Amino acid sequence: MASTTDKRWLLLRHRTWWVVLDVPRKLRRQLGKSRFAASLKTHDLAVAQARRWSFLSRWRAVIDGHAARTTTALDIVEEGLAWRETLELIERNDTATVMGFRSSTGPGYFDPDRYDPARPYSPQDDARYVAREALQERIETLHHDQRRPADANTLAGLAYGTATPLLAFVDAWPQLNSGFS
Repeated sequence: MASTTDKRWLLLRHRTWWVVLDVPRKLRRQLGKSRFAASLKTHDLAVAQARRWSFLSRWRAVIDGHAARTTTALDIVEEGLAWRETLELIERNDTATVMGFRSSTGPGYFDPDRYDPARPYSPQDDARYVAREALQERIETLHHDQRRPADANTLAGLAYGTATPLLAFVDAWPQLNSGFS
């Protein structure tokens, strides 16, 4: 049974429940609206709580589709470099980064696919696993759900350090080229 306090995305208008979802600011012009809204055609909160999910999933698909089309190559490069920095911080055992990527399982949890039983649990190993899983999910979303395999490959290469954008060499170019004149 749904909680009577869970009124996320619900709005009561003239004793009828409505579902609402705000459109992100950067997509409002493209979508032509600032908010999705629909009547759930019920006076009963429990019914409204159950009905809202179908509307929200449809609207989020529309928003995600528009967001995917607005992601530029530069956004992918920035995201990939941010992931690379995060993974490097975890490898250096940066406390704040490691604590930010801890799983809810903790040291009492054992998964043979996840941890080597010969090694004791470490927060760094846990953070490494959680971060790589999150990155892999993002790469798969780009590749399969958004049908953008080139962007997925770019993101993976940049994040894992197997690719470097040319922008990284622009500042060094004049010094490298000065000896060839």
